[in-house]
Amino acid sequence: YFLLPSGAVLGINWIFLFEAYRYTTVSVATLSYYFAPILVTLLCPFFFKEKTTPRQLLCFVGATIGLVLCTGIGNTSEKPENLLGVTLGLIAAILYASIVLLNKRLAAIPGTQRTFWQFIIAALVLIPYVLCTDGISAHRLNAGGMIALLLVGIIHSGIAYCLYFAAISQIKGQQVALLSYVDPLTAVVLSVTVLGEPLSLPQAIGGSMILLFTLLAEIPLKSKKIRRN
Repeated sequence: YFLLPSGAVLGINWIFLFEAYRYTTVSVATLSYYFAPILVTLLCPFFFKEKTTPRQLLCFVGATIGLVLCTGIGNTSEKPENLLGVTLGLIAAILYASIVLLNKRLAAIPGTQRTFWQFIIAALVLIPYVLCTDGISAHRLNAGGMIALLLVGIIHSGIAYCLYFAAISQIKGQQVALLSYVDPLTAVVLSVTVLGEPLSLPQAIGGSMILLFTLLAEIPLKSKKIRRN
């Protein structure tokens, strides 16, 4: 019942994420995208009766302030396209949060089978979008581009996605953020060091706030009681 919408949302999620990369840097788009774990934390109580604490609500506010800093609002030196890129990344985050919630409803389906059908459905959703925009241009790729495309599709998308969502069905939705915490950090580092993309000080502070408050929302702070004999 949830398999078809989860695959469709996956395809739409990819559209918004990769459109975000067109209008802003990889680091800013990724940081906007990783607002999703905070959204999952807030939505889990409504769908799975998982308790949301005041600390998690405070972290949501802090991460939201960080997201505003990433947009560069009020900074005249920022390109107008940056805000559009952040907005697209945030929409992708909302869609990704939906995918996480839908996958928890699909725990009865093995991770490999679930991933296979979701990818098929996502591909069907993407075909009209591709045909209406740039068209299918895989034939224009050289050998290096084709190898890169296969690596991204098979390893970084297929296998990684399968392992990730196979694990989601076994853990709490609020723990997903902690497991994927290294992903945006890696994207930011590679964006600045390898691609040479700019990252302003407000954006760096805002991105740090998003990641920090996302992490704080997941770290348990329960203290162990000392038993006295």
